Amino acid sequence: MEIAHYLNALIENKWFTPISTYSYTGFLDETFGFQVQRLAGYIIINEISINSEYVVWFRQFGKPAALFTILSAADIDALNLLHSKYTNLGIFSAPISKRLEDLIFWGSTINIFIEGIPQFVIQVMYQQNTIAYEIIPIMSLIMSSVILTINIIIRFYSALIWFRDQTTFSRVEREETNEFDLINTGLN
Repeated sequence: MEIAHYLNALIENKWFTPISTYSYTGFLDETFGFQVQRLAGYIIINEISINSEYVVWFRQFGKPAALFTILSAADIDALNLLHSKYTNLGIFSAPISKRLEDLIFWGSTINIFIEGIPQFVIQVMYQQNTIAYEIIPIMSLIMSSVILTINIIIRFYSALIWFRDQTTFSRVEREETNEFDLINTGLN
């Protein structure tokens, strides 16, 4: 975290530090500074505090979990790898809670609106306002539109599954409550 603090100080004071002397780093926004995506860190810390099974897993795989936390700063969906059970390796078998799954899902859904759509809009505006059409910006725009479309479709399908699971869980919970009431009243 100390590195993030120093990088933030360099960017915020870019006119007085060597960071503004380079062609690309001069474009860094000194009012924004350096921001680390805090959602992933919050999710991991929260899971450690409430899930004892996760703590046991984390003691064994803490370093890879930290790597996935850093990767999730770019895309929160990277945390899904921790419980993907990929090749049945222990590192990919984190026992995460339903709440954590929901946080990852909603975080990645919100990320589409915060990051994906604005990036696409900026690329479209650039393409419309440029005089010389070059292949790299055009390819970047095409890839962004494909990736954004895929992400929106995936989120839509995931939302349908999430809502179905919520209503199924609620229905099962109501049925169990009704059975319990019938047993307690002696009507069964």
